[in-house]
Amino acid sequence: MKRLPGFVLVLLLSVIACTKQMGEKDYYDLAQQYMKQGDYAKAEQTFETIVKQFPNGIYTARAMFMVGYLNANHLNNLDKAREYYQLFVDKYPQHDLADDARFELKHLGQNDIPFLQDSAGKGTNAPQSGQASQ
Repeated sequence: MKRLPGFVLVLLLSVIACTKQMGEKDYYDLAQQYMKQGDYAKAEQTFETIVKQFPNGIYTARAMFMVGYLNANHLNNLDKAREYYQLFVDKYPQHDLADDARFELKHLGQNDIPFLQDSAGKGTNAPQSGQASQ
């Protein structure tokens, strides 16, 4: 049997490596990277890929919560946020993030959360002009 020249072997190994499917952790790490870059739409899509491709995976619960979180807090899609938070609570009622998901569901789209308001009942998300941040 003839030996393959070195470059052919390297090329063959490169093709095999490039066609390897990404695993659940690869997608999770990629979604985290998109979040760090502020690309919330791509992060949301990547977390959603985890939920769909790995329905019983070890990152699925957190990814499902993050789809809800990103839609509620960055993408302004409250219907999708509600859908994913509810799916999360239904599927993972004892998860560490279940209480957070329930809280989000209860207050989704509301600005009446007490710790987000000042003493006059106005939101305090951003300082008014001429005021310093506290």
